[in-house]
Amino acid sequence: MVTSLQSYMRSRPLNSFSLLILSLIGGFCVILPIYETPLRTIRGNEGWLAVLAANWRLGYGLYPGAQEFIVGNYPPLSYLPYVIFDYLLGDSIIAGRWLSWLMFGAIIILCYQIIFNLTRSATSAVVTAILLFATFAVWYGGNLGVADPQLTGHAVQLIGPLFLARRPRDYQSIAISTCFLIIGGLVKPNLFGFPIGLALYLLWISRRLFFIWAASSITAIAMITIAMVLWFGSDVLWPNLLLGRTYSLQVFLSNLKLILTIAVPLTFCGLFYRSLASTDGGRLILCLLCGSLVEFMIAAPAAGTAFNIGYDLALAACLGIGIILKSMESRLAGPSLNVATVFFVCEVVRVVVSVIPQVSERVPSQENLAKLRSSNRQAETIIVMLAEVKGKAVCFPMAYCYWAGHYDRIDLSLQPMRFFRPPRDLAPTLQEIEQRQFAAIVIGSTDHPLLRVVEQYYQPNLPITVQGSIIWVPKPAEDR
Repeated sequence: MVTSLQSYMRSRPLNSFSLLILSLIGGFCVILPIYETPLRTIRGNEGWLAVLAANWRLGYGLYPGAQEFIVGNYPPLSYLPYVIFDYLLGDSIIAGRWLSWLMFGAIIILCYQIIFNLTRSATSAVVTAILLFATFAVWYGGNLGVADPQLTGHAVQLIGPLFLARRPRDYQSIAISTCFLIIGGLVKPNLFGFPIGLALYLLWISRRLFFIWAASSITAIAMITIAMVLWFGSDVLWPNLLLGRTYSLQVFLSNLKLILTIAVPLTFCGLFYRSLASTDGGRLILCLLCGSLVEFMIAAPAAGTAFNIGYDLALAACLGIGIILKSMESRLAGPSLNVATVFFVCEVVRVVVSVIPQVSERVPSQENLAKLRSSNRQAETIIVMLAEVKGKAVCFPMAYCYWAGHYDRIDLSLQPMRFFRPPRDLAPTLQEIEQRQFAAIVIGSTDHPLLRVVEQYYQPNLPITVQGSIIWVPKPAEDR
């Protein structure tokens, strides 16, 4: 295996140099996120997940009712690791960030092994792993080092194709693969591209097998749904997991730009689809690619979606390149080498062009490192102040309240981002603000729609903002 890889690198120096460039750029892009991982900085809406997990650990139930101004739209397995982290370590956010890096490494290893099992080529497997690493590091860094179950769900689902890669037509492998795809869906509900891909693959190789698989899968999902309702109550479904989304053509057109991030591997998969369709393993990857494309087209118009809707498509496209490169290796004609070289050059150019405008933001300079340390110190200031507050507190972002030990289930991000249908009722929260029932309110945005209401009944406890946030406390009685 090592010998064949070394031989490839010697015989194709331009391709090898391209792989080196992709590896270095990918490594460059993850330095700052890794450095930020243990710091108490704000990344995404991590506090939302942490607060819900903390409430579950404390016995208050996992899923909020329809009258609460918060939505728990993730399945139970999404929260389970964070409940364990909260119980054992006391901080599910920092631990969850390290878990995301671990899952990112697992995804790369799993993709390597899938291609190696399908092609028996270490070269194709290494190329796939490096391509995947660079793609996620450059374009899909929003979940790297973030306490979110997205990468965990992908890692779990990739175990399914790993079993199928060994024996693509084996009934037992199909059953095991299906189990992992379902479990992955219970970790992150928007991961339905690979299950659709498996359905297409089974329909391709055997209609009888497809109908047996479909009936079994539907039965299993129905039983899991019944079990969740019995365990968590009726609130698990309509007020949370099955809550509708608003769809918009504008959002769809905006999300289409994600295709550009994987334009090179996706284009080559389209040009050489015959190479993918020539073997059972290639058909599997081609079907996963098609299923991921269906997932993307369904999820792209949904308000509140972001870059993560392209993850499955990126994974499938990178896997497809591994199969195509092996097909090119098998050819004796010279043009196959030229095609591979064209791919590597195009990919390197695409990555470099994307990274150059962001160099000042991504470079681990003393200035950028100092900014992160400063943000951490300022966050600690907010957390210490909130920890001293007795009574209810609400934060936007929620991570501040979580770190300070306030687990009140109110998500102020639902007000500017009303992408659930029907939306949660804000009136009870407004009433609590007007009656000054919150001991403290943190708002980290100067244009938050609730800010004007808060200003009428609360006052800053500091004359300056801390990390762009103001801690508001109730006004004295004479100001009422």
